[in-house]
Amino acid sequence: MKLGTDGALALGMMNVMIGEGLIDQDYIDAYILGFDQLKARAEDYPPAWVAKICGIEVQVVIDLTRAFGSTKKASIRLNYGMQRVRGGGNAVRAITGLPSLTGAWRERSGGLAAVVVELGAGRCTGTAGSVARMAV
Repeated sequence: MKLGTDGALALGMMNVMIGEGLIDQDYIDAYILGFDQLKARAEDYPPAWVAKICGIEVQVVIDLTRAFGSTKKASIRLNYGMQRVRGGGNAVRAITGLPSLTGAWRERSGGLAAVVVELGAGRCTGTAGSVARMAV
């Protein structure tokens, strides 16, 4: 996959998830604001176009989306630095929307984990509320 295309992949996955009904409409109705606008934006990212942008096969986009969309406790791990490239902040926004569409946030191990390292503090924390000690 080409560097810097994570956001396009996430929007392409949303396109497939919405189109194939791999979303939790009850969760969306209860907790998500702006779904109609997101749906309209995702329509601009069909799998064939996303595959071309990302430098991957169309079937990879579809298979990845189906695997993620059919896993109720799916969790995405974002590593440090992804937001530090051009368009990275928007890519993070798009990626964090994926578990919102499936309702994975309601599952104990579902949603998103982002690693934040505090240099010199010897601590690594995740957004899921877990704190792990590590040697620095």
